[in-house]
Amino acid sequence: MNLNDGRQLSYEWDTARGKAILTAAEAAVLKPLRVRVVTVKKGDSIETLADRMAFERYRTERICVLNGLETNAKLVAGQRVKIVTE
Repeated sequence: MNLNDGRQLSYEWDTARGKAILTAAEAAVLKPLRVRVVTVKKGDSIETLADRMAFERYRTERICVLNGLETNAKLVAGQRVKIVTE
């Protein structure tokens, strides 16, 4: 599992329960992600808002999927969009 800061986290898979088992130390380094609704400002674009996303890869694609937008969509000041942050 990749952490938000790029570190790798290993875990043991509990086959009987169908879920991963983390130690307390492993769980302590995890940070929850939040979906935030932000208001587009003049000059904002999908790319500038994607830079605020809590991911290292596929930021533009993720913000588009999250908001039902095409990658070439033009945002309008006052429009509200969802982004994922820490």
